[in-house]
Amino acid sequence: MPKSRHTIQQQQQHVADWQLSGLSRTQYSLQHHLNVKTFCNWVGKWTKIPTSPAAGSHFIPATVAPEEALLSLPNIDRHMPAIILNLKRCSITCQPSQLPAIMAELNLC
Repeated sequence: MPKSRHTIQQQQQHVADWQLSGLSRTQYSLQHHLNVKTFCNWVGKWTKIPTSPAAGSHFIPATVAPEEALLSLPNIDRHMPAIILNLKRCSITCQPSQLPAIMAELNLC
């Protein structure tokens, strides 16, 4: 088995630095001359996932916005329920029909 070029501490530091960088995993990997797949494995290994009822689920937690919240959103059909995706640094409000395009834009590895 080949020896790892990065210690556990270095791996954890890269993951912590990436979380603060605002970059995608791929962008961070390329900027730091890391193998993208290896770095994604580190993220999975060293990122603490909060325990919740949805833990282990393949669904992203979402909530339906109240009617008042829709009044301030441009280009939203007020007769359709809104989905709110709560991410680490922001939230995204969209209609169910817009969700696939938003997920594609997130481009997670």
